[in-house]
Parts: sequence; structure tokens; C-alpha cells
Amino acid sequence: MKKIMLIVCMFILFSMVACSSQPHTFEIQGAVKITVTNGNTGKSIGITDAESILYVTDNISGLTYSKGDKVSSDGWSYALTWSDEDGNEVEKLTILNEYTLIYDGRYYKGMEADYEIDLAFLEKLFEE
Repeated sequence: MKKIMLIVCMFILFSMVACSSQPHTFEIQGAVKITVTNGNTGKSIGITDAESILYVTDNISGLTYSKGDKVSSDGWSYALTWSDEDGNEVEKLTILNEYTLIYDGRYYKGMEADYEIDLAFLEKLFEE
């Protein structure tokens, strides 16, 4: 009986570890607007240009992320909210830095070493 319980416990533990390390990608579709909020200034702007929406969306969706720990800090670079044509929220996430997002209360770190979130593009939006 102890052997069976040990095997069941090991199986459950292995399943939990395997599920938590699954890569995560963001598939954002149907957005006609992105609201970008600068974490340093609090200023928000809306992006409605289809080319810019596609660029930002592809930049975020192009990375594969590993799910990390629960969020433990308040600082962030940009918050992005994608909306559809009716103004309904399609997706919402926060960019911590070039490699890390905050989504659903957890950190998500980009898994590709040579690919990063284009923070320079977002910064330029606030200069216009």
C-alpha cells in the first residue's frame, strides 16, 4: 500500500512540475486599438494605426514565455490593453522589461535569448 501511495504522489508531483513549465504564447486577435500606458509617467496613448497594432502584437506574440513566480513588485515599464471594434478588452498585460511580462498576476519571461520586446518603439510613441 505504501508503494502505491508513493507512486501516486510521485506521479502527481511530476504532473504539477510538467504543467507549470509549459511554454506560454500570447495569441492576440481582433484588436483595432491598443492603449499603452507608460509606467514611469502614467501617461496613456491609444494606437489605432493597423500597422503599429500589428507590429506591437507580433512583437509580443513572437516570443515564447516561461511562467514564473507571482508578482512581488510594483514597478513596470508599459501596460498594454488590446480592444476590439466594440471597445471590449481582448487582452491585457504589463511589460516589466525587454524580456519579462506580467500577466494574470505572474511573471512571464521570454525564452529566446536573441529576441526581446521592443521598448524603444513604445517609447517613441510617447515622443510624437
